[in-house]
Amino acid sequence: MDAGLTRLAARHACRRPIHLTGWPQTCRELEDLVPAAALATWLTSGPLIVGWSVLYVLLLVTLGIMSIRKGHWVMFLVGFFLPIFWLIGALLPRRRR
Repeated sequence: MDAGLTRLAARHACRRPIHLTGWPQTCRELEDLVPAAALATWLTSGPLIVGWSVLYVLLLVTLGIMSIRKGHWVMFLVGFFLPIFWLIGALLPRRRR
């Protein structure tokens, strides 16, 4: 959401009285929330989501390979369905043969 749109929404909301506990009681209090809304919008924006997704996939691939190298191939296979097993397999010591 654009910051200008958020300000417009704040101005529109000030036209009617707000009497809820915990909610902004004046237009000034409501306008103080605009930067927080802009930050929330930035945190859920497309490029940031793509960046976190790439990091997540890279971590999973790295942990999966570490599981196989340490001899925990069953953990690797189960990790396709529950990725926590790739982390467990990567942290366990090398399997004795």
